[in-house]
Amino acid sequence: MTPTHPLLRTLVEYRWWVLVPLSLWESTVVAFAAGMLASVGCFNIVVLGAFFLARDIVLDLAYYALGRYGGDTALARRLLAALKIGEADVEAIRRRWDARPARTMLVGKLSYGIAMSFIVAAGLVRMSLRKFVAYGALAAVVQYGTLLALGYYSGAASGGSIPDIVVHVQYVLAAGALALVAFYAFSFYARGRLLPDAASSGSAAPKGASE
Repeated sequence: MTPTHPLLRTLVEYRWWVLVPLSLWESTVVAFAAGMLASVGCFNIVVLGAFFLARDIVLDLAYYALGRYGGDTALARRLLAALKIGEADVEAIRRRWDARPARTMLVGKLSYGIAMSFIVAAGLVRMSLRKFVAYGALAAVVQYGTLLALGYYSGAASGGSIPDIVVHVQYVLAAGALALVAFYAFSFYARGRLLPDAASSGSAAPKGASE
């Protein structure tokens, strides 16, 4: 259904011009909102899934390249500092990626505030590019598949049209808030688990170990 309010009509008409830049800023909330809009026909849910998957892979490759080819740059050092990774820790981090690549990628990408740091670390230790892309894509499917599905079913449960969502906006916001709180709670939990692990990996590294 085409919305009658001029502002809503404008948002629907230019939805991709709004979605793309916002997804580069805060992908979690945007993916949930996009899934909700897909339930009312503003987006194709399959196209949305492909977009977020491609977006994630491209950004991951950029941070991977930063770690692999620019590990000595100020930006890379600042990101790695969040994980307390120094030169002596590289070999221990490499062993972590080699031993549990899927778990490290999935939980690392879901860890609030340090996901980029883990991607840079993967490049720093020269993780296999093929494995990196494969496990990164799997993590993106899990992450954005969940967010899009939650958004889609929240929108559908609110009536399946933009006017219905507007009428029931308080319930929509409540459902969205609960879903996002649960997601961020897990994200903070993952961060809490990974930071001690990274620190212990570093402390276990042999002195003088380097790339």
